[in-house]
Amino acid sequence: RFKKIYLNPLGLKNPSIYCYMNCCLQLLLSIPELNYYFLYKKYKQDQTRKTLICDDYSNFISLYQYFLNHKESRMDLPPYILDICNSLLPKGIMNDCEEFLFLFLKSMQEELNNKNNNNQDVNNDIDELNIQKKWSLYREANSSFTDSIFTGYIRSSVICNKCNKSSYNYEPFMDL
Repeated sequence: RFKKIYLNPLGLKNPSIYCYMNCCLQLLLSIPELNYYFLYKKYKQDQTRKTLICDDYSNFISLYQYFLNHKESRMDLPPYILDICNSLLPKGIMNDCEEFLFLFLKSMQEELNNKNNNNQDVNNDIDELNIQKKWSLYREANSSFTDSIFTGYIRSSVICNKCNKSSYNYEPFMDL
């Protein structure tokens, strides 16, 4: 369905305590559909908003591919990638992969979803018949390419210990 570009692994120099970010970047670079989408700037089609993080990530993939084509074994992270990281998480503090990846993908999602995202609260208790409708509404409001790869819908339940009544909560997630 999506075009793909496979990129071989390349070492990323770890400046200070950014190993969590390097891990996430390597993970994202291993997704051929995402590589194609950003390398060929497909996100620019039908885009009406500024795409600063997407542009920086696209430039990063281009640079990464350049180093691969020149048979380099590793590369330094460009300053604009460190700037993204520092804008999402406190500078100089140890953070984790999941936290960075969530914030990075959410930032891309916000740039790529063109509509005014009045993200209806789909987290309310809803009956089983409306689940698909709520998911459809969420996907309509969040229809970016990154959403199509990373977003899902999870159901959690709480059972009252006194009356055994179940309560369900449905919410979108953006994790791997």
